[in-house]
Amino acid sequence: MRSRREHRYALKRRLLRETAREHGLRVLIETGTYMGEIAWALRRDFDRIETVELEPTLVRLAEIRFRRTKNVRVHEGDSATVLPRCSGSTRIPAPIALPAAGPYRCDRRSPPLQRIA
Repeated sequence: MRSRREHRYALKRRLLRETAREHGLRVLIETGTYMGEIAWALRRDFDRIETVELEPTLVRLAEIRFRRTKNVRVHEGDSATVLPRCSGSTRIPAPIALPAAGPYRCDRRSPPLQRIA
């Protein structure tokens, strides 16, 4: 039996894959790397993945995990300050994947999205 967390990640991955295919998106920007499950699962679906994590220990673990994955870059810091640099470095549209857990939900009222809008 799958846990709710695994199921939630499966839905998120499917939504991101379908959105990318439908709109021809090749870059993914993710906030809340955590253990890197989303970036790892989608590393072959996108030409480039930029993932942002606030917690230094999780950043180090993600850097180790993605050390040999050329198209995934891990950024440390608050997404409100890091996201504009990530999105500004790409001239092509990119979906932004927000964490499903925590204080923010995936809607336009989320503070990270308000700050970069």
